[in-house]
Amino acid sequence: MKKTTTRLAALALSLALLLTSCAGGTLATTMHLRKTEGTVGVSDGEGKELTPKDNLGLYSGYQVETQAESYAWIDLDKVKLTKLDQDSEVEINKEGKKLELDVKSGSLFFNVTEPLTDDEKSELSDKEVEKWEQKIKDSILRRDDTLRSVLNSMSTNMGKTLEINGKKYSLASFGIKTAGYFNAAENESYAYHIDGDADDAFSSGNDDKLRKMIEEDPDAVASFFTQLATTVYDELHERMESTTLSSAYKVYNDKQMQTEYDEYTKTIKKWEEKLKEMEESYYKKFAAMETALSKLQSQTNSLSSLLGG
Repeated sequence: MKKTTTRLAALALSLALLLTSCAGGTLATTMHLRKTEGTVGVSDGEGKELTPKDNLGLYSGYQVETQAESYAWIDLDKVKLTKLDQDSEVEINKEGKKLELDVKSGSLFFNVTEPLTDDEKSELSDKEVEKWEQKIKDSILRRDDTLRSVLNSMSTNMGKTLEINGKKYSLASFGIKTAGYFNAAENESYAYHIDGDADDAFSSGNDDKLRKMIEEDPDAVASFFTQLATTVYDELHERMESTTLSSAYKVYNDKQMQTEYDEYTKTIKKWEEKLKEMEESYYKKFAAMETALSKLQSQTNSLSSLLGG
């Protein structure tokens, strides 16, 4: 019972991630280098270096790279603006009929409305600064390889066809499907809709297939979703199992971070002890020096007295 509950929780997690997926956010028909700041390098598909300039067209094979304290803004279809962080690199690749931004290293921030000028930065209120900081935090895991791998795996498994009692079923058989690339709202390409859902504007007008299937063959429905949950759970467990660098179901290297933290803590403690030893050594030397100076002063005074000074 516990294992079944865990698997159902995994299915719920996968549905939640799919519903909030940001997949497709880097796809666009056209891309342009809107603006640069600092040292930014641009090369074409043949590796030839180009001079960065405002509104420079970017095509398949192009690469954009930023150095320290340097940034580049790239617009997607002249609708959305992305910001390439310092010490970062992206490559533009062909994805079907569209172009896709592939982050090779560093960070890429999304949904940046416009680059802030120095004057605009100085005019920001504390509340506005907090909003911008939150926007940056929300973008940190945007292109995380682990999350992307898990998302792609779950998307594939959610689209599988399973055989139940000699019949083949998929989520679409129960009226559960996506809106499709051209009909889905922004950042909801992988979001699932249930036909007949009164609260869903996209699917509320469709026949409620899920309810009908539950009424006609509840065992088949239960069997299908059990198999689906098992498949998603097993795949999720395999991709997010424990390694030497990270614990199970962690999307960051927590073990490695803990090891490095412990090493840094030991190093700091070691140098603090050395610093304390050096302080004590210098204190002793200064104390001895003060004692010697005091004796020298006393001897000088005695000698001066003997000489009638």
